Amino acid sequence: MLPRRHPRRQASAPLTTCVVFTAAGRRLALPTHRVVAVAEVAGLIPLPAPGRPEVLGVFAHRGRALPLIDLGRCLGRPDGEDPRGRPCVVVEHGERRAAFPVAELDGLARVAGPGLPPGCETFDPAEVVLGAGGGGSP
Repeated sequence: MLPRRHPRRQASAPLTTCVVFTAAGRRLALPTHRVVAVAEVAGLIPLPAPGRPEVLGVFAHRGRALPLIDLGRCLGRPDGEDPRGRPCVVVEHGERRAAFPVAELDGLARVAGPGLPPGCETFDPAEVVLGAGGGGSP
């Protein structure tokens, strides 16, 4: 009896897992390696941040005070809703972290390669953390 050969498998693109959510009227996705946590906004302390009108205040998360950013203002679409009690996505850039409230958390999606789930846009979370966003599109 001859040995059996298994058909060669075609190399498939690696999968990327994304956190999918709605914020500022847009369906957005971030790869999970860019997201530190998903939390609830509780105990928000309004805090004016000179030169950063998108900062809604700070709240405690895992022993740190995190700025809560109105992602809509960063993307040119102010949200205007009260963020307290809403879920937020916590992102990190180097040692700095920030969070932004989301209208709806859709969950996780897996896509082939570095792409995005259908119907989603993305943005650079470093711009949100560092305050470099200026009303542009993602």
